[in-house]
Amino acid sequence: MALRTILCFIFLVVFAKTVEAQQRIGYVVDVSGDWRVNSSAKSISIGQTVNSGDVIGIHQKSKRGAYVTIVNFQGTIIAARHCNISSDCDAPIKLPPRPESRQSKLSTILDSVMSLLFGEPDRYSVHRVRGAPEMVESVVLLTNRQIDLSSVFQNVDEGHYWVAFQRIQKDGSIEDDATRLSLDWNPATRSLLAKPDLDIGLFQISLVNRDGDPVSVGTEAWIFIANPGRYPQALETFDNISAMAKQWGKDVKVETVRSLLRAQLYQIAFDTRTK
Repeated sequence: MALRTILCFIFLVVFAKTVEAQQRIGYVVDVSGDWRVNSSAKSISIGQTVNSGDVIGIHQKSKRGAYVTIVNFQGTIIAARHCNISSDCDAPIKLPPRPESRQSKLSTILDSVMSLLFGEPDRYSVHRVRGAPEMVESVVLLTNRQIDLSSVFQNVDEGHYWVAFQRIQKDGSIEDDATRLSLDWNPATRSLLAKPDLDIGLFQISLVNRDGDPVSVGTEAWIFIANPGRYPQALETFDNISAMAKQWGKDVKVETVRSLLRAQLYQIAFDTRTK
């Protein structure tokens, strides 16, 4: 009887340590190269959850240029490795043994966004072109049939532009029909656009010429157009993720950050918890 008790105790201790070792601790927020968890046969990908105690190593002959960044549930970087030279990544990454507290509004938002990125990364992918005008993802207010695109155009030079709006559906498809509007952009003033049939929702906007043809590949951005009732909460939710991403600096590519922001806009647009 005593032996059985001792064996049960040993089993419970081992089981508890196993469970602790497998607790979720965060997410892969950016990665390039053939990185694997615990010598798995499958490469890790953006949005994937990782567990406390996981060992992450790179499995490729040429490591130069590879990188990986891991964040916890609050969006704080807990591991980052950049292989500027191959030897930089010879040693594996050992994640902390225990997860930090994850219950917060930000952690809930981040969990939702990472799930979207992991499930369908191509839906939110961003393709940048060097030298092309670059709008940025944003939440914009629709009031009196006008929208202000100042936050979207913050990185675009002053000038006259044609902007095409295409609605994004819940299944990720982008409508072929586009609404084209003319904008005189001046960073020193508000840039209001008026259109009687412009509605709230998730849109892809792009810079086009007068005939509606794209001026360059990679000028697209996503925006969520909100009415006054939804705007404050939608903007707060978006700004929380945006502020978190700014803290990552060079450890996360601009394209990856923008993909995350697109996933956040999708969540705002179609998830009832943000309404």
